[in-house]
Amino acid sequence: GGTLVGRSLLAEGSEHWIVLSGQAAADAQVVRDGKPARLSDLKEGDIVRASFDAPAGTFSDVRAMSKDEIKQHPEKSETYLKGSGRPTGSG
Repeated sequence: GGTLVGRSLLAEGSEHWIVLSGQAAADAQVVRDGKPARLSDLKEGDIVRASFDAPAGTFSDVRAMSKDEIKQHPEKSETYLKGSGRPTGSG
C-alpha cells in the first residue's frame, strides 16, 4: 500500500478529521450529490471520499457530498463517512 501525508484538521471527542491532498487521476470518475460531475465541480466544505491508487500516486473514483446535501440528508453523510455506503440519488 501507499502512504499519504496529511494534517489533522479536527480532533473533537471521537471525531478525528485528517486533510489529505494529492493529484487526481486524469480519468478519475467523479460523483457529487449522486450525479456525475467534474473535479472542478467540487467545492470547499464538500465531504469527499476517493480511492487512492498507490502505484500511480493518484486519487480516483471520487465521491462527494455538498454542504446543502449534507444539511438536507444528514443520515446520508453519517453513512458515507463511515464507509458503509454511498450517497444515493440519480446516477
